[in-house]
Amino acid sequence: MLAADFERNTYPFERITLLCVRLRRAWHNQPGVKAWAIRKALYVFKVVWLDGFVGAEIPAEVHIGPGLAVPHSLRGTMINASTRIGARARIFHQVTIGARDENGAPTLGDDVVIGAGAKVLGPITIADGTRIGANAVVVKDTVAHGTYVCGAAELVEPRTVPDLRSIQVAQYQGSWAAAPNVAVDGAGAATNPAPQPVPATSAAVRAVKG
Repeated sequence: MLAADFERNTYPFERITLLCVRLRRAWHNQPGVKAWAIRKALYVFKVVWLDGFVGAEIPAEVHIGPGLAVPHSLRGTMINASTRIGARARIFHQVTIGARDENGAPTLGDDVVIGAGAKVLGPITIADGTRIGANAVVVKDTVAHGTYVCGAAELVEPRTVPDLRSIQVAQYQGSWAAAPNVAVDGAGAATNPAPQPVPATSAAVRAVKG
């Protein structure tokens, strides 16, 4: 696996990332005290390199075929533990390959390319030779050797937004509400004069004018 990976990754940082990923996968389910000790050492390797320096999350359970290319050393990449990746994949930085509503993670075929910042979500199948552009969002199965870019957002659930203009108009009109009954003394002067209207603020006037 590492020999096939190193052929496609010439920079030291890329190879260190692949070394960490492959060794953790190889020793993940090995029995015995020796395997346990190696897993502990690899855990430290993962914390220092993947978690700390690279900032990636690649669980040991992830199945990855040979010949993985990792430009930029998988910086900021997050991969779900149940993901399956075929041979000769090329995954750029800040990619997310994960579950959607806890229904399972994607399965990637051979020779798949995923651009920087792309999101591949849900129990979908990414067919052989699929190319996914930078920042694209893929939530459905793809066709073999297809190219997918700029995933379109879809309305999931509409929500009611209060009409701020109506509220401001109501507040403005309420400041001119009718005054209570006015009592007068013998000289005709008001003993409980009505409150003066509150002048509207400039913001309220603008709201009324639209």
